[in-house]
Amino acid sequence: MARAQEVMTKLRLTGSADTRIGGPEARGVSGGERKRVSIAIELLNRPQILFLDEPSSGLDSNSAANVVGMCREIAEEGSSVLMTIHQPSTEILNKFHKIILLAKGEVVWFGSVQGALDHFASLKHPCPLYTNPADHFIGIMSPDEDGSLSRAEDLITAYRKQLPSTTTCPLPDPATVRSKEPSHSWGISYPAELALLSRRAWLDVIRDPRLIIGGAIRTLILILLMGLAFWNLKLDQNSVQNRLGFLFFLCTNQGFNFALPVATQLPQHATILKRERAALSYRSSTFFLGILLAELPLPFVWTVLFNAIAYWMVNLQRTVVNFFVFQAVNLAIVWACIGLGMTVGAAAPTAKVAQLMAPLSVVIFVVFSGFLVSSDDLLPVFIWIPYLSPLYYGFRALMQNEFTGLTFSCPPDLAATGRCLQNGDQVLANFGVQKPSVWLCCVALICLGVGFNLVAYVLLRLTGKMKLRLI
Repeated sequence: MARAQEVMTKLRLTGSADTRIGGPEARGVSGGERKRVSIAIELLNRPQILFLDEPSSGLDSNSAANVVGMCREIAEEGSSVLMTIHQPSTEILNKFHKIILLAKGEVVWFGSVQGALDHFASLKHPCPLYTNPADHFIGIMSPDEDGSLSRAEDLITAYRKQLPSTTTCPLPDPATVRSKEPSHSWGISYPAELALLSRRAWLDVIRDPRLIIGGAIRTLILILLMGLAFWNLKLDQNSVQNRLGFLFFLCTNQGFNFALPVATQLPQHATILKRERAALSYRSSTFFLGILLAELPLPFVWTVLFNAIAYWMVNLQRTVVNFFVFQAVNLAIVWACIGLGMTVGAAAPTAKVAQLMAPLSVVIFVVFSGFLVSSDDLLPVFIWIPYLSPLYYGFRALMQNEFTGLTFSCPPDLAATGRCLQNGDQVLANFGVQKPSVWLCCVALICLGVGFNLVAYVLLRLTGKMKLRLI
């Protein structure tokens, strides 16, 4: 934290410490402050070399001069700062210790600004009075009026002639270079880093009130819709189908409501990870766990709220044990579905791709949940899919919790046909959902959630792998 405060003071960001960065949908800091925040992130680990790609783009002249001026101060404190810049003003250009001018991909000049002016003047290209040197450099390096590049080629040849003769030397072995890289030590402990990243991810969630309000409204609508549609089920033959429909809806609802949003949000977080991991700002594992911990509370709250009201409206088994088992199974389904969403989001390169992949993955698991197609009738090529489906285990656990111990009335005319389901055990046997047991299904759901998240973490590390490491 001390280093963060030091960097914020150096880049004059302390006045905006409690201001949101902002984005397309929310106002935040100014453009100049946003550039300085990006630089501050890179400075946290005291890099020896700092690369900046057009840090003045999109800024007004005053903000651009401030940003480049701070980069000069950073360079004078011991770091090497290399930046690309487009059409700088005279004030900004004079802040550079050295400049590199390129034409046709070749060096035309490397040295001070005044040295460049003297060099080009000796080649009969003096800078006119009251002309920005940067504009002058661009003008003489650009194609001639007839489109010819002969002038640029002359400048390249002239610069080469003044270079001292050098001898080539072999490049070092990459393995030797890697072995000599300085080891990196993290600034804070693992628990402290996890707490900070979890807090950042949680603030990102609760700062959007539309997400919370929308989740609450959706939950209340589903409570009213499903509670009234399946209102006060009796213990008759019709209630068997109605209970099946309600329980299957719960499983499907968890998959679509909680797996899909997580899958579409994770690619956006991955973009942040790639940038900040390259700067060695934190560990990948703490970032992933922080996102996961921030994603869990609201789905758990909405699930508990829905179950606490809809369970009694529908008139499922009215015992305390059955109710709490019902809650536990649903929370386990949510956990596994969030893990599924994390996996899809980590595998998708963009949020748009995730929007296509996530519904498809949920639909596949819905089809093979055991309700639409019996697991015993699957082709051998599909027989493994149910064992990876959270809805397969969730539906079986909910069925067993609800139907075990129930007895249904049967009209005499229906009983005479032999098609009457007199108790819950017959229902479970008829649908082939007697096994695994409720608790084994819960264990399987927890393990699936852990497994999905581990796969997501590995994918996130692979896709967010650093392309360049400078410390």
